[in-house]
Amino acid sequence: MNAKEKGSALLRLRGAGATVESIRQMADIYGEDDTLRPNYFVTQKFESAKAITAFGGYALFKGLMTDELIYASRDVFGAEYLNIDYTLSPVAFKAQIDALEALQIQEASEKASEARSLGVTIGDAVVAVNKKISQINKSDMVVASEVTKHNIRLAISSLQSLLGENTLQVEVAKELQTV
Repeated sequence: MNAKEKGSALLRLRGAGATVESIRQMADIYGEDDTLRPNYFVTQKFESAKAITAFGGYALFKGLMTDELIYASRDVFGAEYLNIDYTLSPVAFKAQIDALEALQIQEASEKASEARSLGVTIGDAVVAVNKKISQINKSDMVVASEVTKHNIRLAISSLQSLLGENTLQVEVAKELQTV
C-alpha cells in the first residue's frame, strides 16, 4: 500500500475523530512520500476532523508544531486548513495559528454578543420546552395524576409570567425610545 492509499485509509478509519495519535500516524505517512500534500485528501465531504488529521499531520511532519499543540489548536485546523500557510518557519507558523485562533474566538464572542443583544439567549430552551410539550397528548392527560396536572398548571403559570415580564420590558423600551 502506497502513502496515498495509507493516508486515505487512515482518514476513512480514524478521520471522524481526530486524535493526537491519528495526527502522528498521518505525519508518518507524509514521511513515506515527501511529494504528498494534504490537499490530495480534500474531497467534497471533507470534514473538520479529517482536516485536523490531514493538515495537522502535515504540520507535524514539517516540524511546524508538536502534535499536542496541533491537537490543542484543532478548531483552527478544522476550519481554516486551506487558509494556513505551511511554508512559514515554526515560530511564524505558530503565530499564524494563534492569530487565526484569536480571530475565531473574537468572531464567536461577537456572534454571542449579537445574539444576546437581539434577545436570542433562550432559543434552545424554548425549542426544548416546545418539543417536550408536543410529546404530551390528550390520552396522557386522561390518566395523569393530580400532581402531574398541578405541575403542568405551575409550568403554564411560569410561562405566562415570563411572557408578561417580556411584554412589560418591551413596552418600557418603546416608551424610552419615544422620549
